[in-house]
Amino acid sequence: MARKERALTAREEKRKAEFAVTSEKLTAQGYEQKDLTVSVVQANLGSLLMVPFCLIGAFLYLEKYGFGRWVVSFDSWLAFIVGFLALCVVHEGIHGICWGIFAKNHLKSIEFGIIWSMATPYCTCRDPLNKGQYIFGGVMPTVMLGFGLTAVSIVTGSFFLFLLGEAMFLGGGGDFLILLLILRRAPKGREVLFLDHPYECGVVMFIK
Repeated sequence: MARKERALTAREEKRKAEFAVTSEKLTAQGYEQKDLTVSVVQANLGSLLMVPFCLIGAFLYLEKYGFGRWVVSFDSWLAFIVGFLALCVVHEGIHGICWGIFAKNHLKSIEFGIIWSMATPYCTCRDPLNKGQYIFGGVMPTVMLGFGLTAVSIVTGSFFLFLLGEAMFLGGGGDFLILLLILRRAPKGREVLFLDHPYECGVVMFIK
């Protein structure tokens, strides 16, 4: 059964119109269009994909420091919540900067927003990218904030950074779900471009 579309904002309607124009141009050039989108719920459940990384990080941290640092004050938890929310913004910013490097109009092609019904922030690129470019921009937030903060926490012993690193692993689940779809479905030996869907979670693949 087709997924019921939600009411679109004015910005999403504008992106939808821009997407239709770009899609028509690519189709005229001989590209075939395939949808690689998921629901917001599926994207959030993608966090389960990151559990192995969280467990490896926890094992390495515990192996070195044990459980002694796992008791924190209320102030520490409050700082964690503030830090987590700030890093969610940074996460989307990293997407934007990385994709903006390759986009035809660079950062002018990048747009940020929030799907308020699911409290889900997003970054979208309005220009098509090749496979390597799209994957690079897709993984970098988790590499920098998940792997990066976890590695620093293991070196320094900071439980605060450890928690943030683990949270950033989970926050990258939706990205990795989309990347798995790309790796599984993108055909080899053919020219492929990827264009963010204008209002759904995921990407549209154009194959030539």
